Amino acid sequence: NGQQLAGWDQLKAAIEKSGGQTLTLTVERNGQTVEVTATPKEQSGQGFLGVGPATAFEDVGVLAAIPQAATTMGNVTQATFDGLKNRISPSGVSETAKQSFTSAAPEAGSTADLNRPQTIIGFVDNGSDIAQGNVWSILWLLAALSLVLALFNLIPLLPLDGGHAVIAVYEGIASKVKHHRVFADYRKALSVSLLLLSPLLFLSLSAMVLDIRN
Repeated sequence: NGQQLAGWDQLKAAIEKSGGQTLTLTVERNGQTVEVTATPKEQSGQGFLGVGPATAFEDVGVLAAIPQAATTMGNVTQATFDGLKNRISPSGVSETAKQSFTSAAPEAGSTADLNRPQTIIGFVDNGSDIAQGNVWSILWLLAALSLVLALFNLIPLLPLDGGHAVIAVYEGIASKVKHHRVFADYRKALSVSLLLLSPLLFLSLSAMVLDIRN
């Protein structure tokens, strides 16, 4: 209807609000911009139009692939930390508990469902729909999953590798300062880590519950 949309989520929201109403859509076909009309069918109080997002692939050379790979890794890293920051906050923990252990679970496929954390259960369940049988999409998903797991493993808390690295650095510096071998008390460090990891453990459990419910 002449309104510029920034992405798929905005288009989806506009369609859902327009059940039974005629929409004018400006689309690109074969390099030409054309206008078409469509009337979303109303289902359960929301408009539905039989279109969906798809991944466009572009072949690039090795030199062009290197900066694109770095950009992709940066995007996945940023999204991982943004998701953690939002979900571990007090409001995020409250929302997670509400979604996981009450009747307010987000409907499968809804925006709220797509924006919540998923465990390997949800990853396997949705991976086939995302990849759509394309081998490059499957490899991209596996690479992204590996990067996210690596980022989690770098969190400086035991028993993660990041925690072991922090203790090793501490022992090395302390040994040089005191001129004798210094060993950290892993038992004390582990008890502190378990306390700090509690929000992550809760997040993982609640995400697993939602993956099973959906």
